[in-house]
Amino acid sequence: MTGAGAREYGASLLFRPESGLEGRMLDIAAAGRGIQAFLENGGADDRARFVLNLAYEELATNVARHAVPAGGRPVAAECSFAIAEGKVTFVFTDDGPAFRPLDPPAGGGEPADPSQGGMGLELVRQFFPDMTYNRRGDRNEVKVTFPCREE
Repeated sequence: MTGAGAREYGASLLFRPESGLEGRMLDIAAAGRGIQAFLENGGADDRARFVLNLAYEELATNVARHAVPAGGRPVAAECSFAIAEGKVTFVFTDDGPAFRPLDPPAGGGEPADPSQGGMGLELVRQFFPDMTYNRRGDRNEVKVTFPCREE
């Protein structure tokens, strides 16, 4: 999404098994501060910033909690945000194992025990019904679009 008037921002994360979950969560928070500043400077309202940050944090946290331990190797993730024509497009990619973020929780409903996870992706699906997922080579790609301002 480039063109006249488009604004773009990107961040890269490398989640290492040896940094532990706490270290990976600190990396997520640090990148999140830059994302928030970009969205605010780009004219996104409070609602858009909240919802897009939620999507970023949930996708990054899923990689930190599930992809890194599953593979036992570092997992690289990138996120990009582009603002154009009153909308923000957010793309999150990672080289972790393939997963199915568009599927409802196992059992067809809410997770049996929310403390075990599964609620974050459900929230993202509710805020972004047009969310797309593709496996491109060895990378997961999730893409969402959201208005900069509530109409």
